[in-house]
Amino acid sequence: MKLLNLASNNSFWRGIDYHHENRIIAWKELTDNCYQGKVKGSGSAVYAVTIDVAHPRKSVCNCPFAEGRRVICKHMVALDLGIFPEKEQQMMDYIEEQNLLYEQEYEQEMQEREEEIREYVMQLTKAELRQLLIQRMIDDLYD
Repeated sequence: MKLLNLASNNSFWRGIDYHHENRIIAWKELTDNCYQGKVKGSGSAVYAVTIDVAHPRKSVCNCPFAEGRRVICKHMVALDLGIFPEKEQQMMDYIEEQNLLYEQEYEQEMQEREEEIREYVMQLTKAELRQLLIQRMIDDLYD
């Protein structure tokens, strides 16, 4: 999953699309961790892709985005998923887990903030409350 984790958001999702569109023309295993394949691009071009799943930054593709750079492109992602289709579900599970954690953290943060506001308001005098209310109503006039 290292390769998928290193891909940019755009490369990751486009790579999934390419995998679903069956753009992998052919692939072969070079070594235990290294695979070579051909992936059809968005036009008529076919790109030569080599992925190293143990050392993803050593992966190469001759597409304009990745050629000469140490980046993970959509063609590499597509090839990786074509060879290891179970990785897609693992990534989807991971993304869902991260979203749930984010939602829980956000909810906790909102509850803490709400409590801070309640404590602040309860400490205000009646005159301070009136002044805040008046200011808010005036601000709303201009919004």
